[in-house]
Amino acid sequence: MTLGWFQEDQNGHRVVGHGGDTNFFHSHLNLYPEDGAGIYVSFNSTGTSGTATIGLRSGLMRDFADRYFPGETASTAVEGSNAELLAGTYHSSRGFHSTFLSALDLFSTTEITALDDGRIAFEADPGTLEPAVYEQVGPDLWREVGGERLLAVRVEGGEVTGIVHDAAFTLLPMDVERRLQLPLTIGALAVLLFGLLAWPAGALYRKLRRRPGPGPEGRRWRVLVRIAAACSVLAIAGWAAVVMLAMGLQDPSAALIRAVQVLQLAGALGLVPAVVRLVGEIRRRAGWRAVTGTVVTLLALGAVADFAIEFQLLSPNISY
Repeated sequence: MTLGWFQEDQNGHRVVGHGGDTNFFHSHLNLYPEDGAGIYVSFNSTGTSGTATIGLRSGLMRDFADRYFPGETASTAVEGSNAELLAGTYHSSRGFHSTFLSALDLFSTTEITALDDGRIAFEADPGTLEPAVYEQVGPDLWREVGGERLLAVRVEGGEVTGIVHDAAFTLLPMDVERRLQLPLTIGALAVLLFGLLAWPAGALYRKLRRRPGPGPEGRRWRVLVRIAAACSVLAIAGWAAVVMLAMGLQDPSAALIRAVQVLQLAGALGLVPAVVRLVGEIRRRAGWRAVTGTVVTLLALGAVADFAIEFQLLSPNISY
């Protein structure tokens, strides 16, 4: 990368370029300094999907080079590749690391698969979002099969610590704990939501069947746990709304963010009455169903609270 330009060489010709997107325009520019040529394209619509023009722009630049500056890239694949070392889940270093928007990493991961022939495959290449296969052409260098795009791999202590693509972007390995964060949080929200829906459903069922409800023992703690569960679910929904506003280049108000944080904090503090409720149920031998339900709710509240801490949702600083 130079001063705002990316090195995007094609067919043995030096090419500098830059592409990018706003809400309304999706553009790419390639210049051939030594050949006195260039191509620029800009779309005022995303097409059929938000990323539809990415592959279109990439294909247009490639076809332009093949039409006017044809050339062959000799295959220089090396033997004994370290494809297995690269296999895994990655996230982009280009993003948010110290604000609540860091949670977006969980929704934009890149998977690399090691093939039996020593090559690696992307289901969605991070540069084009299209399927791609790469072969190793140097100790730490990989070239797109049938293309010009390159990957530079950084290996430290026998582990991949970064993969540079498209001249200026880096993929970072995502550890197992962070990979599990999203499914655990979704599962926890499902548990809490189910518990909240089961509460009135159970009351209606008992009324229709003329069956007694739960006794007064621990009622205060049951109510507090339900309030915490509701706050946790509403908080995550609130964060989703805040993120959608921010990514849509609209400014979510500080009042909105603080209100969502209050809900998140109330949900996290619900761990206290959940523990008190569990202890009380064990002491009075409320039965395995009641104890199991409280344990599951406690774990769900804990998972959502852990998510909030991990991604700075409770941070006093709401800059992003």
